[in-house]
Amino acid sequence: MMRFLKYAAMLIALIITALLAAPFVIDVNDYRAEISKQVEQATGRAFTIGAIHASLFPWIGLELNDVRMANASGFARPDFLRAKRLQIQVEVMPLLNREVVIRSFKLIDPQIFLEKNKRGEGNWQDLTGTSSAPASTPPSGGSKQAAAGDTTPSGLPALIAHAIILEGGHIGWRDAKGGGLDIDDITLTITDLQQLRPVKVALSATVGGNPFKLDANVGPLGDLGRLDPNRLPLQLHLVSDHIALATLKSLTGSLPAALGGNPVASVDLKLEQRPDGTRVTAGTLGLASDAPALFKALDANWKGALNRNNDIQLQRATISINQQRVVQLSGTITKLATRPRFHLRIQSDPLTRRWLAHYLPALDTLYAAHPDAWKQLQVGLLLRGSANRVALDDLQLVLNGETLQGEGDFRSGKHPRVRLTLAGRTLHLDPWLPKPKAAPSTPPTKPATPTGGATINPPQAAGGAEPDLRGFAPWQVDLRLTVDTLTLHKLDLSHFQVAIDGKQGRYRLDPLRFGLSGGRVKEVATFDINRYPLAWTESLTMNGVQVGPVLRHLADTDLLNGTLAMQTNLNGRGMVADKAASKLNGKGKLSIHDGSIKGFDIAGTLRNLTSFQQATGPKKTDFSTLSGSFTITNGVVDNRDLFMASPLFRLTGHGKVDLVAKQLDYHAKPKLVGTLIGQGDTLAVRKGLAIPVSIRGSFDNPKILPEIDPMTLINGVGTLLKRGAGGVGTLLKGAGQGTGKLIEGVTGGVGAGLGGAIGTLLGGQPPSTTPKGATIAPSHNRPATIAPRSNSPANQGALIAPKPQSRQPAAPSTRQQPLQRVLGDLLNGL
Repeated sequence: MMRFLKYAAMLIALIITALLAAPFVIDVNDYRAEISKQVEQATGRAFTIGAIHASLFPWIGLELNDVRMANASGFARPDFLRAKRLQIQVEVMPLLNREVVIRSFKLIDPQIFLEKNKRGEGNWQDLTGTSSAPASTPPSGGSKQAAAGDTTPSGLPALIAHAIILEGGHIGWRDAKGGGLDIDDITLTITDLQQLRPVKVALSATVGGNPFKLDANVGPLGDLGRLDPNRLPLQLHLVSDHIALATLKSLTGSLPAALGGNPVASVDLKLEQRPDGTRVTAGTLGLASDAPALFKALDANWKGALNRNNDIQLQRATISINQQRVVQLSGTITKLATRPRFHLRIQSDPLTRRWLAHYLPALDTLYAAHPDAWKQLQVGLLLRGSANRVALDDLQLVLNGETLQGEGDFRSGKHPRVRLTLAGRTLHLDPWLPKPKAAPSTPPTKPATPTGGATINPPQAAGGAEPDLRGFAPWQVDLRLTVDTLTLHKLDLSHFQVAIDGKQGRYRLDPLRFGLSGGRVKEVATFDINRYPLAWTESLTMNGVQVGPVLRHLADTDLLNGTLAMQTNLNGRGMVADKAASKLNGKGKLSIHDGSIKGFDIAGTLRNLTSFQQATGPKKTDFSTLSGSFTITNGVVDNRDLFMASPLFRLTGHGKVDLVAKQLDYHAKPKLVGTLIGQGDTLAVRKGLAIPVSIRGSFDNPKILPEIDPMTLINGVGTLLKRGAGGVGTLLKGAGQGTGKLIEGVTGGVGAGLGGAIGTLLGGQPPSTTPKGATIAPSHNRPATIAPRSNSPANQGALIAPKPQSRQPAAPSTRQQPLQRVLGDLLNGL
């Protein structure tokens, strides 16, 4: 026994002596060529080692200097990988117990260069490619054993490492366009690496010049042969306080330029992976900018979990801007790696228009001239669906405190589909209608004035381009809005309903329906966006609408009252008014019943004619009917049957309005009738005094002129003279004042001059100013003569002046001589 121990001791001493002497006897550099050859055969890349140093006791030490691996052919850089020095020391004695104890592993200045060529190929793909050969079939009887992985020993030795260090690392990346990213100053430290306890890992580097730091606890690793990275216990904490986005253009693209200034990001991320494969993450992401027009700080924070089936449970995720929380999300995302589906609740905080305008400056422009623009909005919805279909459930829009609820969905593909339904109790729409400031206009040129007083302006240049909507032709649209009371232009539209359906480029609005001022309005329209400009049709029906409240809210006037009925059938091309006017065609009709025109009292004036007194009482003219129809042909409106019936008064009219040239040529004929039948009288033809007028010229500067001819005066005055010559002067005076007032009321403010002119013509008081179409002088209750028109340019139209009385004694005559004299003077004057 003693002899055995003696020989054993001698053998161990000889082995130790051989290990110590080997480095001095064997030159390991002789193996450099063989090592390079083996690596090159395995990778297909040239591999070189500058020098090798080795030691065998008390640990096996190996040092490689200036290690290089060549780049793949067709790439710019000569090297794919290189390292200044690789040092490894392995303890000898633990190897006898099948344990690998690494005393130290140190890699100094390693550099890896990754790049893509113009064909999109990476210089690492030949190293990471896997064999396409099918897996070999296990021997007969061995399939069950192979399947039972938990019974197969790993055959790997235990691994222990006291220290693994990487210093001065560099990873460079270049894409096919020359852009790229550099990760420098990589330092990795792994201490106390073993299989039974968690391992501490510390990593730091600069990415594009931006520093970051990562700390982690990994493991326990357990049996390395059965190591599953997806179940490996892991706790990770990543921190970077300053990331200049402009230095990461390959990752951020145009985002820095869009944000403006010099945006800087920060990140604080925590990740935990549990043995069951669940990953829990929480963290914050910050973004700061020195561009005050956008934002100073944007913050996002989240907390969620990802299980081994790649399902995400999002407990919360919020986004805040300048300490104002904007939106919060929660929900689930399933099958993330294959066919993702999501079920998310999205809720915004109340956001004011003033606050949003800091980040959307266009809001200030859109509402610059609005007297009472909207102040606050809030959105909440449940979003569910997949990559190509999204459903909106429980949608809530809170607009200035008024809530609209709805649901809808969106489907992508060759024929995208949008469906949305909204409903609410009340909605004030006026605050949401944009009202930008009017653009400064150049002073208009002086229009030309043709003979007859009509003013003609050249057509205005068409502004704006027609939108081309043909790209939306494949879309399918289904939109619905229902509101109990919708307020628009301060008008309450009750039971408001609108529906829009469309596919294959043809859309139909059917119907738009609401109650208005005691009546009902219904519109049906179609739009064909397959054509450019788009083509449209429109049919509108209004019944029982009280005109007075509508005019008060829309035009701030109470001039007209009554019950309106109207029907139109129109069609056209285009959406820009100036350009679409020439394509406008259709027809329509309207009537107003049991109404009144405020501001004058024609009926009272005419009733007092019989007693030759001034009219008293309220200034209002009642009428039973105001009606008319029209046709539109290429933008020209033609009306032939305007009619208004009122006590002692009838009005007919006809003419054209050119919407393209913005010109009008209209003729109205008010008539004083010899009856006091009330508002039920609708007979269009009554005997009486008629004073025709014409309205001509441009929309901006129309001219209203009396159409005076001999027959008009003979027929009109002759009718009234049947009452007798004694009261003709006074009668004409009263009738003139009433007719002038009527014309003023019917035609509005622009007819004031005409009303005064007719009043003077018929014996009333002269107006303060006289329109250019006619110059009229008072008669002073004497028989009037109509003087012939002179050739003077200043003397336009007809001049009616008093004729001096003769001082000779009057000749004997019958009772009709004064009447004959008046008629004779009139005819002589004409």
